[in-house]
Amino acid sequence: MNKYFKIFVLAFSLLATGESFCQQVKNNYTKTIYSIEGDLNRDGIADLVTVKQDSASKYKPHLLEIKFKKSDGQYEIVFTSEKTLWEIYPDGDYNTAAHLEDLQIKKG
Repeated sequence: MNKYFKIFVLAFSLLATGESFCQQVKNNYTKTIYSIEGDLNRDGIADLVTVKQDSASKYKPHLLEIKFKKSDGQYEIVFTSEKTLWEIYPDGDYNTAAHLEDLQIKKG
């Protein structure tokens, strides 16, 4: 089973409790890497998962955000994490690059 799939299963099982799990994050995540829509909470409304990159850092860390769309069209951030996905350059140089795989929302 894919490592990223396991991470998402864990994240969504945490969300099933009905609580919001949001970290305070820096506002340096300006580059959107992925943006995917799908109905995550089975309310018939397409929700949003985004992965953003901190382009100011030499490590290029990622921010994962899961947002539920409400009936009024606004998004509510229900999960954010700077630690769920690897940094692109964990050692700070181009010789240690880690690459993300395509993210998918299945049955959503």
